[in-house]
Amino acid sequence: MSRKGFVSGFVTATLAIGAVAGLAYVFKDEIRGSEQYKKLDEKYAVDDKIKKASERVKDTATDLKAMADEKISEFKKSKEEADVEAEESVERDYVDITSADEDDTVEDLKEAASEKAEEVKEAASEKAEEAKEAVSDAVNNVSEIVLD
Repeated sequence: MSRKGFVSGFVTATLAIGAVAGLAYVFKDEIRGSEQYKKLDEKYAVDDKIKKASERVKDTATDLKAMADEKISEFKKSKEEADVEAEESVERDYVDITSADEDDTVEDLKEAASEKAEEVKEAASEKAEEAKEAVSDAVNNVSEIVLD
């Protein structure tokens, strides 16, 4: 029974608040034209503060968007450069198929393949770390701007 009372009380309060807000919206021009509103507005400069705050929010949002776009493009460029460098850094060693000793050739191929795999893995991990640091710096810069 108490739950029904809470829910009905909550719905009643919500409807009352909505009705008051609706009336305030309908009569907002009359409210702003009243003497009390004008006195409070002169005292606290509410409209000016609202305009300044909204302008600051818009400016900050555009600055953040521009910074984020710039950092994303830098990240994409660095990623593309890393991919190109990784492809260029991989040297292909070819083994003569007609060699007489095939057992040594197979072992040499395995060894060469594992060495190249390690080189590529190291190059990729270095580029990944650089990209991770760039993104981390971008996030820190954006968070500093938002907090300011």
